[in-house]
Amino acid sequence: MDDKENQPLVPAPVKRGRKRRTVARRDGVGLSDLPFDVLLEIGSLLLPLDLLNLGRVNRVLRGALMSKGSRTAWKAARANADNLPEPFNGMSEPAWAQLVYVRICQFCWTTAVKDPDFNLFCRMCSTCAVHHLVMRDPNVDDPVFSVIPLLYTRCALQRTYDETKLAMEKLSDPTDFIAAKKAEQSAAKAHTRLCQEWMNLLRTKRAQELEDAKRTRFNQICDRLRTLGYGEELTFMTEVQHNTLLERLTAHHFVRQTRPLTDRIWANISGSLTTFMNTARTQRLAYRERLALSRKDVAVFYLRMLKEDEPTSFSWVHLPYFLSFPPVKAIINRADYNDVCSHVFDEDLAPIKACAAELSVTLDVQLVSVIDRGRSGPPLSMSHVDIRARLQLATSGVICTKCSRLPADISVVDRDTSNERSTLAFHPLFYPETLVHSCALGTDPLDSGGVRSHPKDGDVVRIADCGRRQRTELRFELYQKHPVLTWLVEMVVIVAGMDPTTATVTQMDKSAPLFECQSCVADKKRFGPVVKRLLYSWRKIVCHVLSEHIGIVFTSANHFAKHVTPVRKRDFSEEWVIQRTFSEAIRYHCKFCRDKPSEKLGGYTRMELDDHFICAHDYELDDALEDEDYVKIFGAPEKPRHTIVHLTRKIPQQRRT
Repeated sequence: MDDKENQPLVPAPVKRGRKRRTVARRDGVGLSDLPFDVLLEIGSLLLPLDLLNLGRVNRVLRGALMSKGSRTAWKAARANADNLPEPFNGMSEPAWAQLVYVRICQFCWTTAVKDPDFNLFCRMCSTCAVHHLVMRDPNVDDPVFSVIPLLYTRCALQRTYDETKLAMEKLSDPTDFIAAKKAEQSAAKAHTRLCQEWMNLLRTKRAQELEDAKRTRFNQICDRLRTLGYGEELTFMTEVQHNTLLERLTAHHFVRQTRPLTDRIWANISGSLTTFMNTARTQRLAYRERLALSRKDVAVFYLRMLKEDEPTSFSWVHLPYFLSFPPVKAIINRADYNDVCSHVFDEDLAPIKACAAELSVTLDVQLVSVIDRGRSGPPLSMSHVDIRARLQLATSGVICTKCSRLPADISVVDRDTSNERSTLAFHPLFYPETLVHSCALGTDPLDSGGVRSHPKDGDVVRIADCGRRQRTELRFELYQKHPVLTWLVEMVVIVAGMDPTTATVTQMDKSAPLFECQSCVADKKRFGPVVKRLLYSWRKIVCHVLSEHIGIVFTSANHFAKHVTPVRKRDFSEEWVIQRTFSEAIRYHCKFCRDKPSEKLGGYTRMELDDHFICAHDYELDDALEDEDYVKIFGAPEKPRHTIVHLTRKIPQQRRT
């Protein structure tokens, strides 16, 4: 048997045709089953594009809507389309709707064309223009181009050119034909301008609709961002000028869209927008810090003006206190993003003066507590007037434990030992000099917190210490009421002929008593044969006694008067010659650096002030410093601390005694 007979039978392949999809017909009547007049009534409520699409559903609707009997429905639809102009002469309503609304090339039917060409009555892509346009030769006088529609006065449709040329060739006398065509083209050009104006209005309206849709989406996104806590960042974007954040947010590819914002879309784009807003927050905080610093600069300038205009009320108001005043703090921390000027502070001048008065009371109470630190018994209850009167007493002076080194018991110091005496330092402070002493005006490093942006991406926040320092409040704990100072001042006041219980610092400065140290006059080893006699002010004599005669123990005022005698100016004879006046104890502030980080605590001497103006402010050496360039430190005496008076020949024996 043949081997082929033993093989199993394989069924022949079955050719499977394409299954036809059967759509179950719904119960009821479709559009194709409607009466013609009802269909026309429905079509009159639509737009031309909708009516055109409806006519392409099936053959029944196409035959009904593309016929001449549906002209009334097309006219009504055209009236619904924002006063769409009538079609060109010889063009049907469906063809006119196709030209205006369907953005596709009418030659290849594949390429999208944005705008119709009303001159050629068609839409044509650039590829088809190469094959379907004919160019006019300027060197050839072709009468056909004068009667057909032209594009840019030199191009025409090849089809229109051929048909018109053929029609003109059939006529023996084409004069009437040419005249009729020119009249038709003139009317077509007028209608083209009307259609172009309508198209421009349509573009403007469409652009406004798109912009409104984008604005609605932008507002919806802003509302969502505010719920996430980015409200201040959005306010910063809208209020600050020359800020690109708002432009960047508006132009963001997730924001500048026309689709309405839904929960699903927000879930997809929230991560990217949150990252952007974190960058905006970094810039806002940096701008807020710079704005606060600029407002503080204005506050410093205003404080300078107050110190110059009202020195008795504001000279002791240092920058930390001034910036802590509630009216000043409210101006610096204003919620808006506008710069301020000095006129803004003028509006709150009365509250600022009230804060300065309250601060004066507080500082005076703190100073009195320093004076009464070693006093036993209950604290004294005094009014502010009594406190101020007590502080102004000459006997209420204190010393600074930081710049003064003085033992509590001076009797243990050997006045003959120069090494031990050189280790001592003494600087008495009297009111109101205690309010401006350089040691009490301390500085602390500024807390790290400067916002720095990464130089590459700008999104990384770096916290860097800028090495800056800031002023602190007065540190009265450095002051000490020393009994030796109090006793010496009492003796000096008694020798000057005043009552130590009522004599104030101002009275002592105005009377300007001069004193002579008899211990120095009797010391011939130090002065030699030519006697140089020194006269001291009341402040300086206290320092002189403690620095040169610290080991002497004065038992009474009479004992002190033997060593320190007052000298009256009328006792000066012609032999006395005032050689020079020392004013190194009087120190000055630079008005350009006052209350600034560059200000030197404690001020400058007159010679240091000259060097400072030359080095820091580019003053020429021959420029005279005017009084408006510097100011004397508040609380300093009006006259020099001591005056040196020389006698250039030997003094008679009776005068030495």
